[in-house]
Amino acid sequence: MELPGVDRPEYLLDGFATPLVDAGDRGTWPEGLEAEESDLADRLVRMARLKAADTPADDPAVLDEVDWYRDLATRYGLTSAELFTCLGQLIAEDEQVRRLFDRVTPGLAAYQRDAVAAYARARLT
Repeated sequence: MELPGVDRPEYLLDGFATPLVDAGDRGTWPEGLEAEESDLADRLVRMARLKAADTPADDPAVLDEVDWYRDLATRYGLTSAELFTCLGQLIAEDEQVRRLFDRVTPGLAAYQRDAVAAYARARLT
């Protein structure tokens, strides 16, 4: 379902440089990263659709979408509610990460931050 103001970029990570990835040369990307990029783009679009439908950040459907982020954060040792909430703040406050999220729809990074905080309150405490 297409929604006005929601864009699913084909190459979400273009321009997003990390120590792992030279954003300009997909040929040097680690194996599997393009599939992960596509999966992340799909997840961001689902969150953008929830935002576009004015679904509150603490709605169970939103919290269910945040489960994936929680699983990912746990793999990297972000196991407490406080650390997970900090991840949400990073999404909204780090310029490069915020641009990545807001590329899908304006305000998505702030919505994601609020959803992560709601998840931490509801499911991690």
